[in-house]
Amino acid sequence: MPLYRYWGFDHRGRPAQGSVSASTMEEARAELKGENRVILRLVPAPAETPLDTRAAQQFFGQLSLMLQAGLPLVQALDTLAQTAAEEPGGKAALVVSRAVALGGNPLSHALATCTGLGPLDLLLVRVGEQTGTLIRALDGLARRKELQIRRQGRWKAALVYPAFLFLSTLLMMALLIVFLVPRVTELTVRQGVPLPLPTRMLLLITHPLALKGGGLLLLLSAAVLVTVPSPLLIFARLPVIRGRVHLGLSARFATDFAALLEGGVTLDRALGLLATAGTGFPYFDQNLQTALHAVREGHELHLALEEAELPRLITTMAALGSEHDQLPQTLTRAADLLHTQLETEIDTLMQLMEPMLLCFCGFIAGFVCLAAFLPVYGLLTESS
Repeated sequence: MPLYRYWGFDHRGRPAQGSVSASTMEEARAELKGENRVILRLVPAPAETPLDTRAAQQFFGQLSLMLQAGLPLVQALDTLAQTAAEEPGGKAALVVSRAVALGGNPLSHALATCTGLGPLDLLLVRVGEQTGTLIRALDGLARRKELQIRRQGRWKAALVYPAFLFLSTLLMMALLIVFLVPRVTELTVRQGVPLPLPTRMLLLITHPLALKGGGLLLLLSAAVLVTVPSPLLIFARLPVIRGRVHLGLSARFATDFAALLEGGVTLDRALGLLATAGTGFPYFDQNLQTALHAVREGHELHLALEEAELPRLITTMAALGSEHDQLPQTLTRAADLLHTQLETEIDTLMQLMEPMLLCFCGFIAGFVCLAAFLPVYGLLTESS
C-alpha cells in the first residue's frame, strides 16, 4: 500500500508531521481528517535521501548561483545531479530533480524527501517559492549552513588537544593503578608499614565493588540520556551553557524573521510560522508563542519581543526598523551582531576550557602518583 507524508496540526493545534498508508491520496486525507488533523500538505513519500550540513551548504549555494545565472530550476537541478559521484550534494540533487521534474512537485516538497533538513529550512524555501524570492532564500540557507559548519569546525579543533590530554592522563593512571600500586601496597603491608591516606583512598576508589557501582551509575546516566527527548536540553540548563544557547536561538530567530519579511510575508504570519515551526527548546518556543499572542492583541513588535525575553539588541533594532520601515534590514544587522557576540563568547569559553582541564588532569595525575609513591617513601623511612 502506498505511503504518504503529511504536515499540519493535530487535534490540539500543535504542529504535527508523519506518514500514513492508504490506497489513494483521497483515502489518506480522509483518514487524517477522521483523526481531527488539519492537513497543510500531503504528498507521496519517496525514499528519503540523507543530506548532511556540508552537502546542504553546497547544494543550496550552487543552486542559488545557477538560478542567478538565469538557468531554469529543473535544468539547474539536472546540472547538479550530474555531479552525484563527485559532490556531497549531488545525490540529493538527483533525487530532488526527479521529484520536481517527474512529479511536478515544488522544490520545497521535493526537499522534504531529504533527511537532515529542519522544518525552518523547508519553510524558508516554501516562502521563497510563494513570494518569488527563491534565490534569496537559497542564498540565506547556504550562509546559514556555512556558519554552522564553521562553528562546528572550531569546536572540533578546540577539543582535539584537551581530548588528547585527557586520554593520555587516563592511560597513565590506568598503568599506575594496574601495575604499580598493587605491588607497592602488597610490599608495604608485608613489611608492616601502614598505608598512607591517599593510597587507602585510591584503593577504595578502585575496589571492584566501587568500580561496579560506578559502572552501574554510568549505565543509568546513559539510559536517562537516551530516554529524554533531547539530551541537549539537559546540558542547556547549565548556567554557563544556557546563556549561549539563548543567544544563538535569538540570533537564528532574527535571521529567519528578517528572511521571511524580506520575502514579502506579513509580520503576523512570519512570527506565526516561526512560533509554530519549533526550535527544539520548549522554553524558547513558548516565548515566541507569547510574542505572537501579544502582536495579535495589538502590541507593538518590540514590546512583544521584550515579553518573549529576547535580547535588548533585537528589541531595540525592531523598534528602529518599525519606525523607519526598515525592519528586515535592522533585524539582519542585529542577527549579525549577535552571531559575532556568540562567537566571541564561545572563543572565550574554549580558551578557559584548556587551563581548567589542565588543572583537573594535573590534580588527578598528582593524586595517583602521590598514592603510588608515598608507600615507597614510607618503606625507605622505615628501613632507615
